[in-house]
Amino acid sequence: MGNEFVQLRRGSDWGTEYLSYDPLDSSNRASASRGIVTREGQEVEVSWPDQSITVEKLTHRSFRAQVGDMGHTYSVSFDLPGVVLSTRGISTWTPLDTLDLKVRANAFTSKDKM
Repeated sequence: MGNEFVQLRRGSDWGTEYLSYDPLDSSNRASASRGIVTREGQEVEVSWPDQSITVEKLTHRSFRAQVGDMGHTYSVSFDLPGVVLSTRGISTWTPLDTLDLKVRANAFTSKDKM
Protein backbone atom coordinates (compact mmCIF):
# COMPACT_ATOMS: atom_id res chain seq x y z
CA MET A 1 0.00 0.00 0.00
CA GLY A 2 1.27 3.39 -0.89
CA ASN A 3 0.26 6.87 0.09
CA GLU A 4 -3.17 6.79 -1.58
CA PHE A 5 -6.45 7.08 0.32
CA VAL A 6 -8.38 3.88 1.01
CA GLN A 7 -11.65 3.03 2.68
CA LEU A 8 -11.42 0.94 5.83
CA ARG A 9 -13.71 -2.07 6.13
CA ARG A 10 -15.41 -3.52 9.18
CA GLY A 11 -14.98 -7.13 10.21
CA SER A 12 -16.61 -9.21 12.92
CA ASP A 13 -14.80 -12.00 14.73
CA TRP A 14 -17.28 -13.77 17.03
CA GLY A 15 -19.09 -10.48 17.61
CA THR A 16 -15.96 -8.40 18.17
CA GLU A 17 -16.02 -5.75 15.47
CA TYR A 18 -12.84 -4.19 14.12
CA LEU A 19 -11.67 -1.95 11.29
CA SER A 20 -9.15 -3.21 8.76
CA TYR A 21 -7.73 -2.61 5.31
CA ASP A 22 -8.91 -6.16 4.54
CA PRO A 23 -10.89 -7.90 7.33
CA LEU A 24 -10.65 -11.43 5.84
CA ASP A 25 -7.60 -13.69 5.79
CA SER A 26 -6.49 -15.81 2.82
CA SER A 27 -9.00 -18.52 3.84
CA ASN A 28 -11.82 -15.94 3.71
CA ARG A 29 -12.22 -15.94 7.53
CA ALA A 30 -12.60 -12.90 9.75
CA SER A 31 -9.88 -12.36 12.33
CA ALA A 32 -9.70 -9.49 14.82
CA SER A 33 -5.91 -9.80 14.58
CA ARG A 34 -6.24 -8.13 11.14
CA GLY A 35 -7.66 -4.98 12.79
CA ILE A 36 -5.78 -1.70 12.65
CA VAL A 37 -3.98 -0.35 15.69
CA THR A 38 -5.06 3.18 16.70
CA ARG A 39 -4.63 5.39 19.71
CA GLU A 40 -6.85 8.06 21.24
CA GLY A 41 -5.94 11.50 19.87
CA GLN A 42 -3.94 10.09 16.95
CA GLU A 43 -4.00 12.50 14.02
CA VAL A 44 -4.96 11.03 10.66
CA GLU A 45 -5.55 12.52 7.21
CA VAL A 46 -9.13 12.00 6.04
CA SER A 47 -10.43 12.37 2.49
CA TRP A 48 -14.09 13.43 2.34
CA PRO A 49 -16.69 12.76 -0.38
CA ASP A 50 -16.21 16.33 -1.72
CA GLN A 51 -12.48 15.50 -2.26
CA SER A 52 -11.35 17.81 0.56
CA ILE A 53 -8.64 16.52 2.88
CA THR A 54 -8.42 17.36 6.58
CA VAL A 55 -6.39 16.19 9.55
CA GLU A 56 -8.64 14.79 12.28
CA LYS A 57 -7.99 13.46 15.79
CA LEU A 58 -9.26 9.96 16.49
CA THR A 59 -11.63 9.23 19.32
CA HIS A 60 -12.78 5.78 20.35
CA ARG A 61 -16.23 4.58 21.23
CA SER A 62 -16.84 1.41 23.27
CA PHE A 63 -19.46 -1.13 22.25
CA ARG A 64 -20.87 -4.28 23.87
CA ALA A 65 -22.65 -7.18 22.20
CA GLN A 66 -24.01 -10.63 22.98
CA VAL A 67 -22.88 -13.60 20.88
CA GLY A 68 -24.67 -16.94 20.85
CA ASP A 69 -22.95 -20.22 20.03
CA MET A 70 -24.32 -23.74 20.55
CA GLY A 71 -26.78 -22.64 23.23
CA HIS A 72 -24.33 -20.44 25.13
CA THR A 73 -24.32 -16.65 25.21
CA TYR A 74 -21.13 -14.64 25.55
CA SER A 75 -20.60 -10.95 26.17
CA VAL A 76 -18.03 -9.20 24.03
CA SER A 77 -16.77 -5.63 24.09
CA PHE A 78 -14.70 -3.67 21.62
CA ASP A 79 -13.66 -0.13 20.72
CA LEU A 80 -13.95 1.42 17.27
CA PRO A 81 -11.98 4.48 16.11
CA GLY A 82 -13.77 7.45 14.61
CA VAL A 83 -13.83 11.21 14.31
CA VAL A 84 -16.15 13.83 15.77
CA LEU A 85 -17.90 15.90 13.11
CA SER A 86 -19.32 19.28 14.10
CA THR A 87 -21.84 21.12 11.98
CA ARG A 88 -23.90 24.11 13.07
CA GLY A 89 -23.24 23.43 16.74
CA ILE A 90 -24.08 19.72 16.65
CA SER A 91 -21.30 17.16 17.15
CA THR A 92 -21.61 13.56 16.00
CA TRP A 93 -19.13 10.71 16.39
CA THR A 94 -18.57 8.88 13.09
CA PRO A 95 -16.62 5.60 12.73
CA LEU A 96 -13.79 5.59 10.17
CA ASP A 97 -15.56 3.05 7.92
CA THR A 98 -18.57 5.32 7.34
CA LEU A 99 -19.75 6.32 3.88
CA ASP A 100 -16.97 7.58 1.61
CA LEU A 101 -14.61 8.56 4.39
CA LYS A 102 -11.10 7.44 3.44
CA VAL A 103 -7.73 7.43 5.22
CA ARG A 104 -4.14 7.25 4.00
CA ALA A 105 -3.22 3.67 3.16
CA ASN A 106 -0.10 3.80 5.32
CA ALA A 107 -1.74 5.53 8.32
CA PHE A 108 -2.11 2.40 10.46
CA THR A 109 -0.43 -0.92 11.21
CA SER A 110 -2.49 -4.09 11.41
CA LYS A 111 -2.29 -6.08 14.65
CA ASP A 112 -1.12 -9.16 12.73
CA LYS A 113 1.84 -7.16 11.31
CA MET A 114 3.21 -6.12 14.73
